[in-house]
Formats: sequence, C-alpha cells, structure tokens
Amino acid sequence: MRRSGCYFCVARSGTTIFTGWTRIPPAASCVDSVLSGNRSFGNRLNGIMMDARSDRNLIVDNQAWSNDGDGIVVQNSSAVTVRGNLVSGNRVGMRVTGDSLATTIDANRLVGNGRGIEICDGPAVARAVARPTMVSGNDVVGERTGDGIAVKNFAGVRVAGNKVTRYLNGVLLAGRSGRAQVSSNQLSGQVRGIEVDPQVIGARLGRNVVESASERGLVLAGPGTVSTADTVTGSDIAVDVRSTVTIGEVRVRDGRRGINIFSGTATVSAADISVSEYGVNVEPAGVLNLQRSTIVAARPIVGAGVAAPPGNRLGNPPPPFPWLALAGVLFILTALVLHLAHRRRAPACHARATAAPTGVRNAW
Repeated sequence: MRRSGCYFCVARSGTTIFTGWTRIPPAASCVDSVLSGNRSFGNRLNGIMMDARSDRNLIVDNQAWSNDGDGIVVQNSSAVTVRGNLVSGNRVGMRVTGDSLATTIDANRLVGNGRGIEICDGPAVARAVARPTMVSGNDVVGERTGDGIAVKNFAGVRVAGNKVTRYLNGVLLAGRSGRAQVSSNQLSGQVRGIEVDPQVIGARLGRNVVESASERGLVLAGPGTVSTADTVTGSDIAVDVRSTVTIGEVRVRDGRRGINIFSGTATVSAADISVSEYGVNVEPAGVLNLQRSTIVAARPIVGAGVAAPPGNRLGNPPPPFPWLALAGVLFILTALVLHLAHRRRAPACHARATAAPTGVRNAW
C-alpha cells in the first residue's frame, strides 16, 4: 500500500484525497489521461504522483497542501503537463525525476514549500536535451529556506518567465545539468539570485531580473556560462565569477560591488554598472577582458596590474546632494520672511492697541 494521496493511473476529477493512504491501484503505462479539480492534503508521502511510464497526461487545477512528502511528483513518465495547480506547505512543491522527458511545469502557484520546484536525476544528457523539460510562468514564494527552482543532474532544462520570491537561491543549476537555459525570470528577496554550480557546463542566462539578493545576484561558476542582458539591482555583489564565462549587456544598479572575478576569465562587453564601491574587482586568479562598457563607481576597476583598454567609459559617482545644507538654507529663509512680515505688521497693530476708543473721554 502506497502512502501518496493520489497515485495516478486513471482519469479522475473532483476528488478530495486526504486519508494518507492511496485508494487507486499503482500506475503502469497509463497514458492520455487528465487529473483535475482534486484536493490532496495531509498525506504521509506525496500529494499527487505519476510513475512507471504514465505518459502524455495532464495534471491541471488541483490543490496539494500539507503533505509530508512532495506536492506533485512526475517520475519515470514523459510528456506530462502540470498546469494551474496550487501547491503549498509540502517538503518540495513539485518534483520531476528519473527517466522523464518533455515535462511541462507551467503557470502553477507554489507557496510556503520547503523547496519550490525541483528537476533532478534525469535521463542521459543526449535524450534530455533532445526532449527538454520546461518550467515556465510559475509563481514560487518561499520562506527563505531551500531553492525556488533547482535543476540537479538533469540536462537541457529550460526555466523561463517565472517569478521567484524569498528563497536562498532563486534558481540553482547543479551537477550534471549542462546546456540549461534560464531566461526572463523575476527573482527577488533571495540570498543568491541565480547560481550556476562548477559542474554545470554551457549554461545560458538571459534577460533575468534579480532584485535585492542579499549576497550575490549571479554566481557564475560553471565553465562556458553565458549571461546576456541580465539586470541586477540592490545586491552586495551583483555578479560573482568563478570560471571562464561571457557576460554581455549586464545592467547593475544600487549595490556595493558590480562584478567580482574570483577566478577564471570573464569577457565583459557592453556592461552598464553603477555601484557605490568597486565596479569590477579582479582577484589574483582572475582575468578581465573588458569591452565597450560603462562603469561608475568609487573605484571603477580594482586589481593589481588591471587596466581598462580604450573604448570603455569609467567614472566616479557624483557627490551626494547636500540635503542637510539645503534644509538649513530653507529654514533660515523661512525665518527671515516671517520676521520681515512681522515687522511690517507691527506698527499698525501697536497704533490700534494704544489709541483711545471713539467717544470715550479722558478721565484725567
């Protein structure tokens, strides 16, 4: 007896599943079915689970919450679409694992799960890249623990157009997850916005927006990573480089440091960086190739023997506007105006106060 709320093998609709014990036989090659309108909660393991070649199925408009395991699981099943579900309070919100190809995780809302969406331990690289898994348009809200969207040992995954809030990592690529694509995501309130692990080869990032990541906006440790037109605002370090990477058209605002090259070679082109402290910091094990970039910082480029070649624009930020001095001047001007107005009114008021009322004789 399995302890998942709904262990999928037939089409079901409108069911409330909450006992913690399955009442549906184990799935085996169940295909072309729909699971919709169900509620699954309080189970000892998973809320809804597909397994054993249950291919070409649709999981839509269900709710899965407060299960001890995961909310929705797709395992060893391909061409499954998970769309429009509400998942909350589980160990992992949604998980795709095993020999699962061409899975689509789309337009779901996940709130308060230990980890949001996890794509892990997939098939051989060539098969995974040929039939990629798509994670798109999801709203993932956490509680500052775990990862919002994690891809671990699963190649060719495409993560696009998601909104991730309040996780340790907004998006994590780790292990054998080469040729992943992460694009047009909005990430806010993380410790690290997007992290690419050293084992990940050839990741592609583009047009992501990372806001208020307390430590790092982008961590690029995977060799051959390419970042194009990503935006980072309000991070302590916007981009942390730890391998040979290419960074194009990055936009950095309102942080302490722009790009930190800890190790490897960073080819940076058309960057627009405006930060308070270091624009680009090059550590002894790092190499900078800077092209056609604008950097405004107290120290635009830092590193022994590092200099910007011609064609780049470097500058210091303008001094802060003297708001206190301006407030003092306005206070003095206001006091002077009030004083002059008082003096103009004072003689008339004095005359009215000292004149005898009409028709009253002097008693003396």
